[in-house]
Amino acid sequence: WRFNIGAGTSEQGTDSRISDETRRTECFLNPDMTTYDWTKQAGQRWFLEKAAKTYNVPDIIGWQNSPPVYYTVRGLGFREYGDSKSTILKKEHFGDFGKFLADVVTHFKDEGIDFKYISPLNEPQWEWNATSEGGVVSQEGTPWTNQEVSDVVKAIDAEFVKKKIDTKLFITEAGSINYLLKESTGDYANQLYNFWSDESPLKIKGLSSVSPYVSSHSYWTDASATDIVEKRNALRDQIENTDPELEYWQTEYSLLGNGYKAVHTGGSSRTLSPMECGISLARIVHNDLVEADCSGWQWWTTFEKDGNSGNEERFALIRYILNSQRTDGVYRPTKLLYALGNFSRFIRPGMKRVDVTRSDNMSAVDAIANQMVSAYINEAKQEVVVVVINASTNSRSVRLTVSGLAENMGITHFTPYITTNSLDDALRRGEDIAADANYTMPATSIVTFVGKIKDFTGMGLSETVSDSQISVYPNPAKDQVSVHSKVLVNRVSIIDLNGKIVYSVNPNSENVQLSLSDLSKGVYIVRIDTVQDTDIQKLVIR
Repeated sequence: WRFNIGAGTSEQGTDSRISDETRRTECFLNPDMTTYDWTKQAGQRWFLEKAAKTYNVPDIIGWQNSPPVYYTVRGLGFREYGDSKSTILKKEHFGDFGKFLADVVTHFKDEGIDFKYISPLNEPQWEWNATSEGGVVSQEGTPWTNQEVSDVVKAIDAEFVKKKIDTKLFITEAGSINYLLKESTGDYANQLYNFWSDESPLKIKGLSSVSPYVSSHSYWTDASATDIVEKRNALRDQIENTDPELEYWQTEYSLLGNGYKAVHTGGSSRTLSPMECGISLARIVHNDLVEADCSGWQWWTTFEKDGNSGNEERFALIRYILNSQRTDGVYRPTKLLYALGNFSRFIRPGMKRVDVTRSDNMSAVDAIANQMVSAYINEAKQEVVVVVINASTNSRSVRLTVSGLAENMGITHFTPYITTNSLDDALRRGEDIAADANYTMPATSIVTFVGKIKDFTGMGLSETVSDSQISVYPNPAKDQVSVHSKVLVNRVSIIDLNGKIVYSVNPNSENVQLSLSDLSKGVYIVRIDTVQDTDIQKLVIR
């Protein structure tokens, strides 16, 4: 949960020259620059309390678009028209800025809320300025050159060390992946090298308060399938070459501009359906996780007034309408909430992404307009999670095969959770399907499959045929199955995964045919007792 540590533009009202009052923020720091008013930001604090204390969100992040206005060169929360493209924070207040952030962290810690991270420098590459003398802007913000980033991070780190603050900084929330890469140039670019390379004079790597995360936003790299894949591959490779200990966090994305429409049929010339917007979101999450090797992903933003972005549901997870007093209202979730939920509900902290291979050998670029598949393992809960995005306008059949688990460990069935254009398919739980069964993905849909890893040893189930060389075929089977043995079979039992015998026969023959018409689809155990020994095999019924 992200908490915006305000700059004080709300107290300025219209004098703030920020046209959208919802983008103005209160500041805990008083104008005397010494004392604090901790009753400020009541609405945000309410949500923060809920996140931290009711829902136990592990990662609470505090961030700023602008330093407190009392510290800025013009007393404003943005860069004035005509000023050089440089930070609005007075250099003599770099240390004070660090003290302010340390005081905020300390106050909330005393209140029982731990900020795990602070992000003090948001999108330093952008202009963040008025475009005319005395002109207005839409929100707070400040540019930061790479030199200024290095200087202020060192100043903040010194204050955190002095006050024994264990909250970590993540730097710098670059406005786009492009600005992290070596191909980018200028005073605000090539930030992987500038801040994380041992050879850089601006290095912040190794400071005790700096986290091992490099972060950026996924805007402006979504306008083509090639760009989506190649930019993220380049980022992953350059992080590995710069510092293998670094992890990448994508810390802000929503469907800005028109790039998110590019891969859809008709492109930017038409309005996307709610589910198509959900596919656009899922597409970027998938590629950030798989192609960029991202280990943390954050969406912007939670709430939006209904109708603010026209007919497309592209900015908020939840839309609302307030009453005239703004004391109450109604709200509704969007497909974006459920598209994100296919990842955030099931892929939890501590899980690991695992490799996926495709029988169709489709490239990552081609998959963007077709089917994207990623898989994750939860070792604590012994689960495998597979997220499949069908971006095409046709249904597609998929079949999941899991390999590489420990000996005699396996998955008997998957539970699908389904998101489609249908109002009923928010994140609907479907009927369980047998492992290795074909599943038809609806057109323009996202389906997350959750499979429990079971110990087949405890069931007496083996993945291989025993030394008695007994054949059970076909397997998977549908209406009937045959058992062939070189020695006499006394008894055949079919047992469900709860240990209940659901079918039994005493054939006294080497060749046995079993009818399966009364059995449900799923995975079973076949126990074959012969005159010599007992054989156990797995049987899948489709």
